[in-house]
Amino acid sequence: MAEIVSLNRYRKTKKRAAKKAAAPRNRFAKGRTKSRRARDTAVRKRNEAELEGKKLKKRDED
Repeated sequence: MAEIVSLNRYRKTKKRAAKKAAAPRNRFAKGRTKSRRARDTAVRKRNEAELEGKKLKKRDED
């Protein structure tokens, strides 16, 4: 015979596990000061712009 399982308990356990998995990302994203977030955003934008500038342009062969 199969073991009887409370579906409500299963849902709660699953929800807790999802929150626990998301906690490190949230700590990293929300656990920084406003100036640190602004600096990180500026660095990311600068890196993206630099990468975009290094991409080769495709030639249109008419």
